Amino acid sequence: MRRRHGYGLLALLAAGALAAGCGGGGGSGDAKATSKDRDAGSKGHATTKDATSTGDDGADTTPAPAPSPGPVPDADGTVPVVIVTPTPFTSVVRSAGVVLTGTAKVPKPQLAWAILGSDLKPLAQGTMRASCTARCVGHYRVRLATGRVPVGSWELHVWQPDPAGGSERLHDTLVPITVVERATPGAPPADAFPPGGAPQP
Repeated sequence: MRRRHGYGLLALLAAGALAAGCGGGGGSGDAKATSKDRDAGSKGHATTKDATSTGDDGADTTPAPAPSPGPVPDADGTVPVVIVTPTPFTSVVRSAGVVLTGTAKVPKPQLAWAILGSDLKPLAQGTMRASCTARCVGHYRVRLATGRVPVGSWELHVWQPDPAGGSERLHDTLVPITVVERATPGAPPADAFPPGGAPQP
């Protein structure tokens, strides 16, 4: 009988402990903590959304970085160095080369040119002279040999060398060109409208 009473007492104690651990008090505390965590998470999400500066339609309205400035015109509106040909995105046949022409209004008639690769190192380079200095707008014309330039899209730069002998390129201007192995018969010029015209609205 004592053993049965002892077992009954142990059973009652175990049931009480189980009820205390799984009762309404413990569940309520967990629910409250979960609710607080949910509220904190939603508040944090709202703060992050405000920091990204989104518009009413959800689009990002953060301003894009300003583009780098090109050649700065003189007081009379004249751009110091201008490339007339080749026009942007011209296809240049390697074996034929390309004629570089343009205008310059710089203190000295000496000019430099270079076809730069993606690492900004020259694939081909040389010098030329403008027909006039700062007193007037001079002209320049030279045929560029491109036989050693790899096939690809590159930048053709023209600038005035630094009079102090430094590496700075004064009044640097450029046009993108594409060097190809051979011409495609019947292909339109690089700056022509696409065949068929522009799509209609």
